[in-house]
Amino acid sequence: MLKETFAEIFIYCDFQPFAPEKKKNPDADEIKNSIEVWKKTVDVQQHFNDLEMRIRNFAITIIGVLIAAVGFTYQQGLQTSVFGYRFAAGLGLIVAAAVVWLGFFLMDRFWYHILLKGAVAHARKIEEQLKDKVAGISLGKTITEVSGSVKIFGVTMNSDKRLTNFYLLGFAMLAVVFVSLVFASPSGPNLGGGSALSAPLQSVPLENKAAEKE
Repeated sequence: MLKETFAEIFIYCDFQPFAPEKKKNPDADEIKNSIEVWKKTVDVQQHFNDLEMRIRNFAITIIGVLIAAVGFTYQQGLQTSVFGYRFAAGLGLIVAAAVVWLGFFLMDRFWYHILLKGAVAHARKIEEQLKDKVAGISLGKTITEVSGSVKIFGVTMNSDKRLTNFYLLGFAMLAVVFVSLVFASPSGPNLGGGSALSAPLQSVPLENKAAEKE
């Protein structure tokens, strides 16, 4: 409580010079946040690209195993019978391999590849907003331009066409193996010659079998 003069207030109070708070730059904060979003979008691109590579590697591994199994069944002369006709057992494995290959194609082309393209497109939108404020932020645009100008045997192919042709080559390989197996003439103990698709099974009289043993 002041007793004599107003100056006594300096005894009880310590006054400091007033420094006005610096105003924040809203544009700088917006750019910083946009860059963070762009970084996360690029991480998502890398994630989906890695998933696609894993899918293709896994598909090649499975098809390789099935084709190896086809070779084993052909070497052993294994066969199956459908409606009285004998087939090389490997034909069924080729059909199974084609179905598996088709499943991987559908998952790759119409699932993860679409998500990857969406991530790239979103990154390009952010880059368009920041191109006048941040130098060199054009990764998505550059990737799209370079990917769309790839030439294979003189033909320009974008990522969609390259992916589709990759799986078409796999189907072509399976078709060649299938046709080769149909017209093959294995010498295994079970098939004993003839093509993989042979004549109808015929019953042999018991007396003929006995004569053959003698």
